[in-house]
Amino acid sequence: AGHWAEKDLKIAQEKGWLTGYNGKAFPNSQITREEMITMLMRISEEDIRNSDTLVTQFTDQGTISDWSREYIQKAVTE
Repeated sequence: AGHWAEKDLKIAQEKGWLTGYNGKAFPNSQITREEMITMLMRISEEDIRNSDTLVTQFTDQGTISDWSREYIQKAVTE
């Protein structure tokens, strides 16, 4: 509440693009690539492809969180 981006954050939450952590957003925190890709893929509203073929090419693929894996795979595929 009271943040300059509050209106936009509420819109992003209503559209399902931003879920935050336990319903809370931290707009002044750095965003991870997992978070950014997940939001971008939610915004794109495309069908998610569940193949891990391309994600396994990342040398750090073992650190990809379960909650973002399908979105990262979709981003790589697209």
